[in-house]
Amino acid sequence: MKKIAVFLFLGLVLLSSGLFAIKAGSLSVMDPARPEKVADARSQKLVQAYLATEILKGRFIMTRSQRDKLTDIEHIRYQQVRSGLPVWGGEIVQHVKNGKVLNYDGEYFKIGALDVSPTLTPGQALDALRIFYKDKNLKEDSDQTRLVIFPLGDTDFRLAHKMIVRKAGQPLFNETAFVDAETGKVLLHFSNIIREELTIGLGVGKRGDSMKFPTTLSDNLYYLYDAAKVRPFTQKTWDMKHSYGQTIYISSTANNSWPSDDIVNVHTYIGYAYDFYYLFFGVKGIDNNNRTVNAYAHVFDIGQELYDNAFWNPSTDMYGQGFYFLDPYQSSDDCGAAIDIVGHEYSHAITTFHSDLTYYGESGSLNESFSDIFGTVIEFMFQPEGQGYNKADWIHGEDATAPFSYSQCRSQSDPNSNSQLKNAGYSSSFWYPDPCHISQKIPTLYDSNGKVIDSNNVHLNGTIFPHLFYLLANGGTNKVSRLAVTGIGIQKAAPIFYDAFANRMVASTNFLGAANALLNSAFTLYGSGSTEYAQMKNALRAIGYTVN
Repeated sequence: MKKIAVFLFLGLVLLSSGLFAIKAGSLSVMDPARPEKVADARSQKLVQAYLATEILKGRFIMTRSQRDKLTDIEHIRYQQVRSGLPVWGGEIVQHVKNGKVLNYDGEYFKIGALDVSPTLTPGQALDALRIFYKDKNLKEDSDQTRLVIFPLGDTDFRLAHKMIVRKAGQPLFNETAFVDAETGKVLLHFSNIIREELTIGLGVGKRGDSMKFPTTLSDNLYYLYDAAKVRPFTQKTWDMKHSYGQTIYISSTANNSWPSDDIVNVHTYIGYAYDFYYLFFGVKGIDNNNRTVNAYAHVFDIGQELYDNAFWNPSTDMYGQGFYFLDPYQSSDDCGAAIDIVGHEYSHAITTFHSDLTYYGESGSLNESFSDIFGTVIEFMFQPEGQGYNKADWIHGEDATAPFSYSQCRSQSDPNSNSQLKNAGYSSSFWYPDPCHISQKIPTLYDSNGKVIDSNNVHLNGTIFPHLFYLLANGGTNKVSRLAVTGIGIQKAAPIFYDAFANRMVASTNFLGAANALLNSAFTLYGSGSTEYAQMKNALRAIGYTVN
């Protein structure tokens, strides 16, 4: 689609050539320590001139700038536009330190002549979606509707209405859809609810551990509410009392002593997640501006399928933006009891306000990967390593289960030991092992109604990059390639992955783009002659990439 993966290492770029920084055929990752492999020295001036010209033409618009406390690098994001319209997926991140441009990441589309006069109005596009979803009462968030340019093929770009739609009485239905502004065809749709498939006061957590957490005294009651007194963001934890759709209350007690319940875990662990991201990366809350955080515990409604799960809701529907922790029903899982699950959901919110990886296909798998990785990192930061409840390990969500078990949990150390499709009850022909290598990537699957499963494998393929993190941090051997990696430790590996996922990736980044972003991060943080950079390359080789 004339798409150029823009990885400008040391200010060098392949922009004018149209060449991918990672070649799809050989899955080869360009090595930023060898700039002669990327471009000649003149490219730096060429790309600076090119970008300056494009910005003057109005084809790039700066959307936001974020400074990374870890590296003192400013990451400036530009949205690609054409004829004043945003190009969906077209975004470049410029990395600047001390006034000098270091490098770039992102996606840029070369677009020829294009008519930007829509045939269909937004109302007609909504009618098309009502037919598509078979719901004549389908509602749109009209203030979110945008006319965009949608890349459909190598030379095919369509004018489209981007819309967010909802169904009345279905709180878990919140989708983004792109409708061809000429034909009314639905070009792409995906859910905005980032949902999981598996699935101070004194208090006692669900698994018997003692906890301290911030509360607020008001009218002789103590509430699970911190009005930015302990940490510089407002935190509210609501008790849904095993219901949904009823009046809700911030959880309270008369003596500031809280009995064993996972609502204690949720309130405490969200604070831990804030502490981690601030202490390690200088990030002030989920949006780096200390945004208010609401968490809703003991949510339950069988008819709405609100059980056995946890999710981050970035929208204003249901009870509003926040973290939702659902009560058990068909399983015994208390998702709020597990620090890695709470950390996982908090990390989804970090993604929403940083790279905003689209929750579909490979970018959706990367969204899930970032959450699994940093849910685990948070667990290792606040719990001792070992086996059993309240111990840090490389298994995801084990503290949610009762009795304790590693069964049916995603594994970062050995993804192949689990099959999410088998756990979900699909027939044996669907029992793919969770992949640990690019060659094991699960293809697009459809259920008996012809619907794409798991938003095109956002969870199913979301184990490859967490395994990559495990190899880099802990060390180990990949089962498929048989290649060994020497671990550099979590505290050195985590900055590489955070920088890549939060600062370098864009909404449309795929696996190949993620591999380059990670390599670029390792190079920037540690240098071309470092052990960390060498092992990053080894880890990429281990999961199936060839690093030149």
